Amino acid sequence: MLDRRNGTRGLGVLAALVLILVSAPSAPAQFCTDLTDDISLSMEDLGLGMIEVFYLSDFDPSDTGAHPILFRFEMSNSGEERTLTLGFEVSSDQGQLVQGESDPFVLGAEPKWATNQHLSDSSHEFQLGSYDISAAGDELEQVVTQTGYLPEGEYSFRISLIEEGAGELEYCTLRTYVSNPRTVELTFPGGPFGASLPLESTLLPQFQWESRATTFNFRLCPVLPGDGSGEEVMENQPVFEDLEFGTGFLGTHSYLYPPSAEVLDHGRSYCWQVEAVVFTSSGDILFPSEIYCFEMQEGASLTPYDDLLHALMLLLPPGMLDDVLAKLQGFHSTGEITVDGIQVSEDELPLLLETLLSQGWGVGKVEVGP
Repeated sequence: MLDRRNGTRGLGVLAALVLILVSAPSAPAQFCTDLTDDISLSMEDLGLGMIEVFYLSDFDPSDTGAHPILFRFEMSNSGEERTLTLGFEVSSDQGQLVQGESDPFVLGAEPKWATNQHLSDSSHEFQLGSYDISAAGDELEQVVTQTGYLPEGEYSFRISLIEEGAGELEYCTLRTYVSNPRTVELTFPGGPFGASLPLESTLLPQFQWESRATTFNFRLCPVLPGDGSGEEVMENQPVFEDLEFGTGFLGTHSYLYPPSAEVLDHGRSYCWQVEAVVFTSSGDILFPSEIYCFEMQEGASLTPYDDLLHALMLLLPPGMLDDVLAKLQGFHSTGEITVDGIQVSEDELPLLLETLLSQGWGVGKVEVGP
């Protein structure tokens, strides 16, 4: 609750917080034809939507290395036996990247299925006997040649059934977006390691950074005597770390230092770093941020209310934050906090906010009224 500072009367202010859940990346869009009466074809995502970075070599059927399972396809025939070939294509909005075709096989009454791994399996009937890998367009070819992986954009994975003389009978397509997140930029608190470090006044810091990645590792380490760089500090035993957590809302990423974690010491310096965990078709890759350091101010507050209100405000977009602060001019905290009309204790509020942050919830609307 908040009271007007003039002391003549108290005004209760109800802050109604409407929270929105920021959804994970959507599953690949699927489209399958139904052009013939007896032949059917389906395609299922088995990991394609989780991949954020693809390498062009992943689509080389001559590469007998371990390819990740990305999709599964199944075909059936309710009519007479047909001799077919399997077609496979990968394309982007810039053109076709991969095209291949299997040797002829017979599709009878028994359904058949396979995954993308079988396309490069020499013992499987769906191995691509003929294929062509090409980077569509000069710009795309230059990027792939320099980096080895596909640039950001939407890609289509297409399986088709082809009959000699009749052409393409059925096809299925999975479309997915490759984001290629590879950078993490820290914003607050702290700055580069050095003799004079920014001061942090709250014992519940709100760590913030910018990145297009969705999964992160967070690590906070103490500065010890003799440490000469941020890299050396990060080799120390962490006072707190959280691995492979997902967060992010309203276009930003942040992490509230948990009230349950080790209390940060007054006058002591700490360094922190975030690693983006990027899911690639060849396994996870870590992209570390720079290292930021700060010093805990003497007398830093342990009282959660002002710290948590500050942390909550940081979740708001700038326009909404300015509007809320303008409406709160002339008010101060009384220490009474309610959520949906129910009073929240001093112990419950930090855990509530920590839960909201760790599960990827964000503030969608704030209303201030009598």
